Amino acid sequence: MKKVFKFVLWAILLIAVVGAIGAFVFVKTFDLNRYKTQIAQIVYEQTGRKLSLNGNAGLKISLIPTIELNDVTFSNASWAKEPNMISAKTIDVAFSVLPLLKKEIVIDKVHLIEPKVYLELNEKGVANWDFSKKENAKQSKTEPADKGVQSLAKDTVQGAAIVSVLAKSLKIDNGEVVYQDLKNKTKHKLKIKNISLKSENVDSDITADIDVAYNNEQIKAHIVAGSINSVLQNAKNYPLKANVKAFGISANLDGRLSNLLGEPEYDLKVNLQNPKGNFGAPAVRLNANAKGNLKNVAVNISSLNVAQNEIKGTMSADISTSKPNIKANLSSALIDLQKFNQTKTAQNSFNFVSTVYAANFVPDTPIDLSFLNLFNANLTIDVKKLVLNQDISFDNIKVDVVINGANANVNIKSLNAGGGNVTGTISANISNKFKIILSGKDIILQDMVKSLAITEKTYFGIANGGKTDLSLNLNTTGNTVRKAVENLGGQIIAVIGESKIQTGDFKYLSGNFVSQLLGALRLQKIDKHLDMSCAVLRTDISNGKAIFPKGIAFKSNRITIVSDGVVNLKNDKIDFSIKPFNGKLADTNVAQAISSMLKVSGTVEKPRLAIDNSSVIKNMVGIAATGPAFLGSQMLLDVDNYPCYTALKGTPYENMFEAPSGVKAAGQSVYQGASDVVTGGINLVNDAAKGVLNLLRGKK
Repeated sequence: MKKVFKFVLWAILLIAVVGAIGAFVFVKTFDLNRYKTQIAQIVYEQTGRKLSLNGNAGLKISLIPTIELNDVTFSNASWAKEPNMISAKTIDVAFSVLPLLKKEIVIDKVHLIEPKVYLELNEKGVANWDFSKKENAKQSKTEPADKGVQSLAKDTVQGAAIVSVLAKSLKIDNGEVVYQDLKNKTKHKLKIKNISLKSENVDSDITADIDVAYNNEQIKAHIVAGSINSVLQNAKNYPLKANVKAFGISANLDGRLSNLLGEPEYDLKVNLQNPKGNFGAPAVRLNANAKGNLKNVAVNISSLNVAQNEIKGTMSADISTSKPNIKANLSSALIDLQKFNQTKTAQNSFNFVSTVYAANFVPDTPIDLSFLNLFNANLTIDVKKLVLNQDISFDNIKVDVVINGANANVNIKSLNAGGGNVTGTISANISNKFKIILSGKDIILQDMVKSLAITEKTYFGIANGGKTDLSLNLNTTGNTVRKAVENLGGQIIAVIGESKIQTGDFKYLSGNFVSQLLGALRLQKIDKHLDMSCAVLRTDISNGKAIFPKGIAFKSNRITIVSDGVVNLKNDKIDFSIKPFNGKLADTNVAQAISSMLKVSGTVEKPRLAIDNSSVIKNMVGIAATGPAFLGSQMLLDVDNYPCYTALKGTPYENMFEAPSGVKAAGQSVYQGASDVVTGGINLVNDAAKGVLNLLRGKK
């Protein structure tokens, strides 16, 4: 028995050795190069393109039979820019031996080294990968395959239906895929550092690791998907898990795919994170569920966190057309804009004239609205509270946004500000034309602007009242923010009704022309509390200037103030005169006299108090002619007893306040007319004096 066993063992060993020697001899003697011409001929007959196996082709000696092809090229369409559609430095295909006995071709491994693929669409929309019509190329000079090879090829094709083909592993190193659309003049490049796909058999999950760069943007992914059989059987629940990091964004996908061989559908849970600063955006986290197919997608957003602001809602998109149609319904309990820029404070963000800053204050940042031409959209937004900064906030914002035909329109249906409501529209288009129409009514100013509410006895504030109406009607054009400000046109009006004012220092308004102008009035020196009957801020904007035609008005029980002024939007220069009057000649004092001779000039960045030369000359000549009483008389002539009406004259608000009538109207006209006559006469004297002085100096 021992001898029999020993004999069998030696026999098996001998067969193995003979088989190994035979395999070695076969590998050494088999010359794949002799079939290169015939293989190229078959490919040419099927595609009309030339396959070239330029390098050596053969079998590697190892435990796993491996076919190695070197310097492989597949020619491109005749009209294409690149000569080859596909090329590769090396292609290795390793086979399993035992499955060959069962008429199964099991490919253990396919390894592509430095493959390059060029995909092109020409100006007529024809693709270079379309082989439905063979090109009318000249016949290849390759010799026809001999009968043996033709028979082998025929048998192989006929037997393909009963032969199982499976690649357990596919690896690509240092590859490149270029896609160019000559019709739309676009080009995309995919650089492949490494792609690895693995699957043990047709019923096993597929694992993929990807490390590529798309248009120089890094993309890495680890993917676990269902088996090959589930794809071939068109399974309805094809599992998919993916961890992807692309363009700086990290994303996790977990869900199911369906109908992969027909019209694919998906149902995926999406977790996405964009770090702060990526794409110049704040930190973003998204948790959502996405369902759809290649034509439509619906997203249920359970949480969208943008700079610590939570947003929820639904979105859907029809992506079957060249311009996707997007619909969204989004809501948030709180949007705090301070969190988008933590360095910004109320002190530097709150300013009455921030919208008309120009020159160095407004950056020359380009405005690019080309994205409006990429899609159509209809969005509904509902925000319970919107915080601009620590000083200003709004409630119950309801907005509709429509983007259609490269135009964007924002319809503000509701915006509660200080108990009042603001409505209006904002529009923009791809040509960089902008329009803003806003109307606000019954806004309690100190409720909307916290710094105007009284918190300390030494600060300026509104004790009660403060009901404000607001109107903005602006339009502009410009391809930069600065140009848009410089080209601004329209009108801004704010009207404040009866209020009780506490005078004092301005908590936030410091170092700008508004504080300079108000500070020059020295209201706190007049009375700690004023009963204001009205106040108006009006500016008419055109030709690069914001003009205040007696547009800053303030009337109270103790003092009336009118200010004329201009802000040059192109060079930032300001020029404001101040006309205060307390209503009683007997109370005229030095402080008021000095104030009546002052103006605010300089720039918005560096405002300064200056002497109003015309007032000084007028008062000096008047005092010389009639004595000190002139100053009080001139102030009486200059005063406007209806400053709010005057400031609003010619606007939709001109009837909000009493207009002068009867004796008062006549008296007002006489006073104003007399003031103009006195001023004109003094100007003549002033001009004459200047002329004499110039003659004495020898100037013409």
